[in-house]
Amino acid sequence: MIHRIISKTVNCLRRVYHRFFPTPLPPIVHHTYDARELFFHEHTPSGFNRYDMIVRLLAVDNYYGKNDYGFNLYRKMQEARHAIGWEGAVDRFNALIKSYEVNGYDDTSEILLDQNLHLWDGSHRLALAFYYKKFQISCAVEPVTHMVYYGIDWFIEHDFTIDEISRIQAKYEQLKREIQVPFICTLWAPVADYFDEITAKLKLICPVVSVKDYSYDEYSYAQVVRKVYAVDDIEPWKIEKKLEYMRKNVSTERWSVRVVQLQLDTPDFRRKSVNDNLLSRTCEDIKRIIRNCYKGKMPQYYHDIICHIGDNYYQNDFIHKLFNVPSNITSEVLNQLKKYDYTIVKFNAESAPSDFPLHYPLGKDLDLVCTEQNFTDVLSIVEQVLDNCLSNDYSYRRAHVSDCRTQIRVELEGCLLYAYDVYYQSDGIKLSFFEELIKNSQFYNGVKISTNPYELVLRIYEIINHPQKAQHLYYACRNIDALDDKVYSAYLSEPAKEIVSKIKSGEKSADCIVVDKMSWGGVKFK
Repeated sequence: MIHRIISKTVNCLRRVYHRFFPTPLPPIVHHTYDARELFFHEHTPSGFNRYDMIVRLLAVDNYYGKNDYGFNLYRKMQEARHAIGWEGAVDRFNALIKSYEVNGYDDTSEILLDQNLHLWDGSHRLALAFYYKKFQISCAVEPVTHMVYYGIDWFIEHDFTIDEISRIQAKYEQLKREIQVPFICTLWAPVADYFDEITAKLKLICPVVSVKDYSYDEYSYAQVVRKVYAVDDIEPWKIEKKLEYMRKNVSTERWSVRVVQLQLDTPDFRRKSVNDNLLSRTCEDIKRIIRNCYKGKMPQYYHDIICHIGDNYYQNDFIHKLFNVPSNITSEVLNQLKKYDYTIVKFNAESAPSDFPLHYPLGKDLDLVCTEQNFTDVLSIVEQVLDNCLSNDYSYRRAHVSDCRTQIRVELEGCLLYAYDVYYQSDGIKLSFFEELIKNSQFYNGVKISTNPYELVLRIYEIINHPQKAQHLYYACRNIDALDDKVYSAYLSEPAKEIVSKIKSGEKSADCIVVDKMSWGGVKFK
């Protein structure tokens, strides 16, 4: 009785408080979402909830002559809904399609979602987004719950014929196949011994579309991990922490990765509070299950070193394209340059993949020195190879560094995949040096690289220009005896000679450097 009295008193005081100090409603959220994610978010345990957008898509098909019944279905649906002004609905929809066709997507026109991200208003615009495959769509998220139901039961109840319902369902299945993005479950190297076992367990949870294994050296593996997380909102230091603990749990020279594509018909998205982007609760559950099962098998476990799944379609689409970037780009570039005078510089054969140039690490620059006469041709050759090797999923662009230096950057969604740094001269070094460097190059795995005396000169100038890069000092300290007297006197400036003197005297040494195979060049400052 005392508890009930206290409870009633508290509730009474709460009502009085909120009458005089009302709690403000949460603000409307304006955000861009993927129409494909909104489509699959309308799947419930009882089935798909928004067949009305499928009818509208059939009407768009009818507009473009792909069927002769879409508008009849649309008209019948609008009449059954008792929508205000349904008689003119077909004309208004025709005008909307025409506007989209002429003017394209209007990103100022937002569709309306409730706080659970269920479609409230805007199914016409969603249908057009699916038809034109323009999936990024502006949305306003109201801080209320508003569920609209157009499951298949609704169409049965409103006397649609079996043939009409079959056509609607067939279009739904077609759209579902066309727009579904597999969720990429990446199994990391620490659980390589359990790849088959984990894959079998994933098949118990959801359909597995495909399975593919990859093998990397330590540096290339680290680059893949960094790139997989490039579109996530994780802080860079946390990625490096994961790599540190992955290293503690891997003892092999080759680092394995397994990519498992999962089919999730009910991703069950929620909004992330930090940025309002979508996150699949189903994926959260899958990762939790796998991690809880295997974290106890790790000698030194750290969060997220077992598996990773992208939060949403954008992230998973990015990861899929990342693993499918053509691996032969660099080898094809170098193959096409055989007839030109060029040399690869700042190249560390010790840390390069053993099958270079067949494979080359993601995110790594390749420095190509050519003659001034061939500079334009070499840039064109690189771009021709990229045109032939890359699909429209990837892009490349020129980044002008100086009149004698241009970088061609290969990117995926703004993330650097490869960079080809082409130049015929560098600051502080005579043009004749680069001509001599090319003439005195040597072959490594069938491609031309600079010899130690000339490479050493380049590295000494890099120490001057970029003292924060440990690999150049490390190289110079290890190869200082290779310095050629003729090259020394002809091409080293007084500051460069001072660097040589400090290295020989031990004033500058590699004692401040540690080996780190996950860093290109294999070294970094302590």
